[in-house]
Amino acid sequence: MSDLVEIAVELEGLAQKLRTMELGEERPGGVLPGHLLARARNQANLSQSKLSELSGVSTNAIIKFETGKTVPRERTLMALAEHVDIPWQWLKEDEHGDVPVTDEE
Repeated sequence: MSDLVEIAVELEGLAQKLRTMELGEERPGGVLPGHLLARARNQANLSQSKLSELSGVSTNAIIKFETGKTVPRERTLMALAEHVDIPWQWLKEDEHGDVPVTDEE
């Protein structure tokens, strides 16, 4: 019976995290900004090339960002976030500091 209680507590914690993410209160912890963009882009049913077309950001830059090779400038992050309906600040930084920051667009 205690296993069921532990599972229920864990599920409630996960449900709370999901509610927080849906409300846009904080970026999901442990998720790299580029991976978050890829997830949001997929949920918006956008290909990388369609997001490129909508945002004016090159497909190559989107690919590099989603794979963690670069982090674009703020104005580029704003353009990308606008079309995938997430706060651009979620894309701004890697909380672990292990994604190189470049000025590539």
